[in-house]
Amino acid sequence: MTIKAVSVAIDGLAIIAASTLTAPIKAVYSRGWATWEEWCNEQDLNLVDVTDDDIVRFGDTVAGLTPRQRYDFCLAVLRVYKEAGRESFAKSSKVRDLLSDLKAEFSGIYLPPPVAGRSACAHDRWVRRFVAWCEANDKQALPATPEDVAAFLDESAKHYSYHEIDVASAGVSRYQRENGFPGTSRCRVVTEMKAEIKHRNAGRQKPVGVGSSPSSLRKEKGMQGRWRLWCSERGVDAMEATSAEVVDYLRDKESQESPSYKLDALGCISRMYQPGVDPTDCEDVKAVVRVLANRRYERQQQNAHRRLVAAGDRRTRRGQSSDEPGSLNKDVLEFMISADEEMPPELSEEDVENIKSARAASMAAGTLNGYMLNGWKPYVQWCKEMGISVEDARPQHVEAHLCFLVAKKKLLPDVVAIRLNGIRYFYRQLRPFDNPAEHPSVARALSGLRRKNPRAPSQMSPIRESDYERIAEVAQQPRVWETEREAIIRGAFDIALIGLMRDALLRIGEASKVRWSDLERRTDGTGALTIRKSKTDQEGKGQVRFVTENSMLALDAWRSINLSLGVVLSADDRIFPLCEESLRQRIRAACQAAGLKGRYGGHSCRVGMAHDLAAEGYSLVEIQHAGRWDNKRTVLRYISKLAVLDGAVAKRHRSRVAASGVADGDRASYGLSKPYVGARMGR
Repeated sequence: MTIKAVSVAIDGLAIIAASTLTAPIKAVYSRGWATWEEWCNEQDLNLVDVTDDDIVRFGDTVAGLTPRQRYDFCLAVLRVYKEAGRESFAKSSKVRDLLSDLKAEFSGIYLPPPVAGRSACAHDRWVRRFVAWCEANDKQALPATPEDVAAFLDESAKHYSYHEIDVASAGVSRYQRENGFPGTSRCRVVTEMKAEIKHRNAGRQKPVGVGSSPSSLRKEKGMQGRWRLWCSERGVDAMEATSAEVVDYLRDKESQESPSYKLDALGCISRMYQPGVDPTDCEDVKAVVRVLANRRYERQQQNAHRRLVAAGDRRTRRGQSSDEPGSLNKDVLEFMISADEEMPPELSEEDVENIKSARAASMAAGTLNGYMLNGWKPYVQWCKEMGISVEDARPQHVEAHLCFLVAKKKLLPDVVAIRLNGIRYFYRQLRPFDNPAEHPSVARALSGLRRKNPRAPSQMSPIRESDYERIAEVAQQPRVWETEREAIIRGAFDIALIGLMRDALLRIGEASKVRWSDLERRTDGTGALTIRKSKTDQEGKGQVRFVTENSMLALDAWRSINLSLGVVLSADDRIFPLCEESLRQRIRAACQAAGLKGRYGGHSCRVGMAHDLAAEGYSLVEIQHAGRWDNKRTVLRYISKLAVLDGAVAKRHRSRVAASGVADGDRASYGLSKPYVGARMGR
């Protein structure tokens, strides 16, 4: 559009929506333009009358954004004005200096993807050819003009395929950038020359051995050899084969080779023949090719989903070992069977097994496995080294073992207390009426170890609402070694995971077990999540928690991506099919990509929502109910920093500040004032 008068307004959101940008970039640019409009209103500026100095001030003074966000927002403003006929902004030296400074600030966090070793070798090979060509034609290699690069590509196209020409263009452009000069791969002269070469070489067969790697030539020779062998076994001359025999060859390989391999083999077979006598150039073979191409695409989609979701699932060592999740360790079952009392003779074997399974289900499988692997087994090994029997151990032996764990193993007293719980539990099975681990002297020894080794309780950094919005803005931007499609899939997973965990204050174990059947949609767009079983609800009575509209939209996006990838979803499928450790890593990586500094993990969503509720003035009982905590002390520990500012000294300070008329910066710094709420996700 062209600006004709001062009164003409610029609809930046419509310009961005009509652009060819991808959906994640559109979301970031829309947020950037909305922020620019708010800033112009605050500065009493007309969108039409702004100058490059205003854009520089916007990039320097806008608050509450990371350097990467300010950089992206400035790009959004420049793009809108370029579409509106103001290209001078992008060419301004002041604006370029601003973008360079902002990019330098986050370049250490968002590293560009390195060039693979094979590609780097190919680039270096073409750089050497380009330098030799420049010397032979009296041209300048550094800096090279786009016209010289286009002439070099035109001459090289006489001997190499278009793929090699594309590699040559990328290599020469990279050579220019590494030496401090602008790249040439996107210059108009070069792109037009590449398009002409591609059109020129479309109907020409690639010269055998030219522009091909040795491995590709060996692969092609092997595929052609298999085709000749198949023809000779059926008494057919390979050079006189028909299209029907080519179709039979592909069908014989149906259960042996993948669709990608068969398509590659078909291309190698086609290069054996001259145009006009090629048996692969017929409608029957083309129909088979279309079927194979569809199968290959479906397999690629499923592999992308499996690699980004299921392949990252690694078992955690915390009480699981190599067992399936939710199953008891074999040592636990053997201990219970051997330590069980003698059963009455009138009970059948089935009755005995039912009793044992019922007793084993009295506690979570993960807890019992942890008690056995981390508590009981090390204690039994220690008793063997001391030359005593576990059955004859006394409370002093248990105390000595606890002191050994703290002094020699350097374990924290809280960790030692958990191991003591395991020893205490299995002693109940072994010596129910004479449990040495439950003796009062053992409790006193543990209390003394805690006093001798004091340690302040640690807490995960909170993911507040503003942090979640920042994560959602950059979640679907490609990271190192990611394609755009992979980034969209991974980002949709991360946004849905963190949003649902914040709304329902889920623990990481609860999030990994949530199923699609547990989610219920309401008429107003919000939802309700049923938590079937939790840490504080071992009997599985179930609790229902509210889910916001934004989180429901994020879950819908994640579900639609699964369906588009060909994944068949049922009501009993898990929403986030990863183990707990993989989910923790997803949350950490999402926070790091958003530029958040701190110690983030599976509890960050619970802590963040607890902070938000406390900052908004909700009572301690309401927060306790939302987070499903058993006692108020846990809630107070979560919001300890915020609770300090509601004490008597803080209230006295605020009253005196209000009387003097000075702004209370301390309260705002801790988030007790209304938190910043920017544009919603997907705006």
